[in-house]
Amino acid sequence: MTPTIIINADDFGFSPAVNSAIVRLAKDAGSRNLTSGVSFAASLMVNMPFAEDAAKHAAEHCPELPLALHFTLTSGPCCAGRSLLTDPGGMFAYGFLGLWRHGGNAEFIKAVKTELDAQLGKMQYLTEKYSLNWTGLDSHQHIHTLPDILPLVQTEAGKRHLRLRIPKESFGDWRRIRKRWTVWFPAGLMKRLILNRNCRKIKQTAGYFGILDTGRMDVLALTEIVRVIQSASVNREYEINIHPSDDITDTSGWCCSGSDKKFHTSVWRLRERDFLNVEGLRQPAEFCAAQK
Repeated sequence: MTPTIIINADDFGFSPAVNSAIVRLAKDAGSRNLTSGVSFAASLMVNMPFAEDAAKHAAEHCPELPLALHFTLTSGPCCAGRSLLTDPGGMFAYGFLGLWRHGGNAEFIKAVKTELDAQLGKMQYLTEKYSLNWTGLDSHQHIHTLPDILPLVQTEAGKRHLRLRIPKESFGDWRRIRKRWTVWFPAGLMKRLILNRNCRKIKQTAGYFGILDTGRMDVLALTEIVRVIQSASVNREYEINIHPSDDITDTSGWCCSGSDKKFHTSVWRLRERDFLNVEGLRQPAEFCAAQK
């Protein structure tokens, strides 16, 4: 048996450029001669103005594309309207750490539950309208791993039989650490520490890569990840996270936080767009052997 690798593109619905990149990658995945066991999926931000555009294009061009709800509390408009989560204009007002600081606030968690229900409802609406292949649940900036939010999403994922992302990442081995340490330090290491801590009591059924190399998932990162997966003693499913875009200059119509705007105007979005061109996703075993 060989591991199953899922290349998952986040932020579907964020902008026309992100939508076009993800749809094209999904269309091309079958024609790029990806090796058996490698597949492509995406996560949809239903609160963004371009969410329905994403759903429509997925239905037209890649109807079998597995989609997850990309639950969002830190960027864009609130689906349920103004609440403790938003500013006066109805835009999400907190980042990851801001949400964490409100842990234990019963009214705040009630607002989170209301928003989760609203986004699940929007995803259900789009799924039924466009016959989408809705299979998973994850979140923007991994906010679903926060202690007061995790039980809510676990319950919904279980009720709806959705695959729940558990972003608990392994270092791999000393070879990967040695080659990638300068890229990971300090932001990637801090994110890994926080997310692994939040998920420490959860059984992880699928491996995950996308925290340490977040936003910089290039050929070198992929080389080490695929090698680690191929050398793992346990054969299972692994998710590799990317954030592709076709254009980092046209920000018209964007409705997001400042940090998201900076992230999505990085040249790395274009590099991650070309992720599926990497030879390691065509023949991982041969690719890894060539790197030794």
